[in-house]
Amino acid sequence: MNTVTFKNGELSVIKNFLNSIKVRGKASRGRSKLLKLLAKKEQELNDDLNDVRKPYLILGDNGEPLIEDNNVKFKDEEAREKATAEIIELFDEKAVIDITEYHDKLHALYDALNEYEYDLSGDDANAYDLLLDELEKIKEDK
Repeated sequence: MNTVTFKNGELSVIKNFLNSIKVRGKASRGRSKLLKLLAKKEQELNDDLNDVRKPYLILGDNGEPLIEDNNVKFKDEEAREKATAEIIELFDEKAVIDITEYHDKLHALYDALNEYEYDLSGDDANAYDLLLDELEKIKEDK
């Protein structure tokens, strides 16, 4: 398997988890490579979010959304509801990440995570589970 797959809404949690763990050597390099790939997918998601929201927002003369009290301004409540529904759908879509060139490093990351000795809870525990499920698939396909 040359890909890992997460939901768009899981990308940030996984990225935060990877930034918080303590790993060394090849596993650390695997983490760094995966973080770069996740950041790229997150940027795509942010671009998609802007595309989804823009038709429902009030735009200024410069074509950018108007901001009021640190929030974008929607055309009306119906527009806010439609945008929210589309955003929920977008966050539920799959983010497929090609890891072909980083197989060995991600195997090392899997091994390090599989023997991770620190306690995890909340979002970290959830991200650990999601990440290990995907890394196990590439480990089994070796």
